[in-house]
Amino acid sequence: MSEANVKSEPSACGYSVGDWECRPGAYLFDAGTGEGYDPQDCTYLCPHCRTQDYLESAKEEAESVSSYGGTGGSGTGLDIWKAAERQGLEANRPAALNALAQLGPVQALNDDEIVLCNTQQAAR
Repeated sequence: MSEANVKSEPSACGYSVGDWECRPGAYLFDAGTGEGYDPQDCTYLCPHCRTQDYLESAKEEAESVSSYGGTGGSGTGLDIWKAAERQGLEANRPAALNALAQLGPVQALNDDEIVLCNTQQAAR
């Protein structure tokens, strides 16, 4: 196979949580459905092999969503950030600590308030 035919997308890292598994491209898919994955679905970044991207995306979402609700639950930007920070640390602690140090403060929205998160200083 020539180099031109080799895909440059990351392979699956083996990370899984519940029914969710990492797939080629470093995105999560619901393996519990038994339907495989859609290679075009880039909805859920893998927190293990794309930790930096995962936390950057969560920061952006937490800073832009004051509240959400629906059949999947409800919450605020603060809830989004807290869950993503916890998931990132559980999935890949060394990469998450590095990413958190690089991201700087997160101004998570909590309804009509801004809550400052991720304010720890990087170890020197």
